[in-house]
Amino acid sequence: MGFEADALRLRRAIRDLVAVSTVPAVWAGREPRAIAAGLVDVLVNALYLDFAFVRLCDPTGGAAVEIAREAHGRHFMNGCSNISPSTAGCR
Repeated sequence: MGFEADALRLRRAIRDLVAVSTVPAVWAGREPRAIAAGLVDVLVNALYLDFAFVRLCDPTGGAAVEIAREAHGRHFMNGCSNISPSTAGCR
């Protein structure tokens, strides 16, 4: 890989790192479902993942929040419901 390609990869990595570091401020005061959805979107986009699954457990014993996302244009054969029944409606 040449110098230009390395520099481009480094710039993208730094941009993604800065974006991820600002996310907690955006989540302050939001509902757990919104936080989980934001986190899974950041993971898929910043790490170039095909798929991500986030589960947030309520420390007070309430219901867990589960969110699954596939990268744009990626579709898994049996859908997200194979991971957890509650993710059947993943997008």
